[in-house]
Amino acid sequence: TSQGFEQKIFQAITDGSKQVVVDFKDLDYISSAGLRVILKATKAIKREDGRIMLCDMQDYVKEVFEIAGFDSFLPIVATMDEAIKSF
Repeated sequence: TSQGFEQKIFQAITDGSKQVVVDFKDLDYISSAGLRVILKATKAIKREDGRIMLCDMQDYVKEVFEIAGFDSFLPIVATMDEAIKSF
């Protein structure tokens, strides 16, 4: 759920993580609430000079991010390895 995801990602940010990778390989659908969590988390980590990257998205989930314009400020890469190497 978006609530559980929000708790986990903000805990990582609160704990001082500056580089966060979110693996979407098992995600089949993202709601507007999920998009809101990603947006809030991105803003929060940028305030701490950190960065979030997304990886392993299904094409139709990636399309939602593109339509919403999130791909213009949020890196989306193919694999976890690619995300880790880019930090």
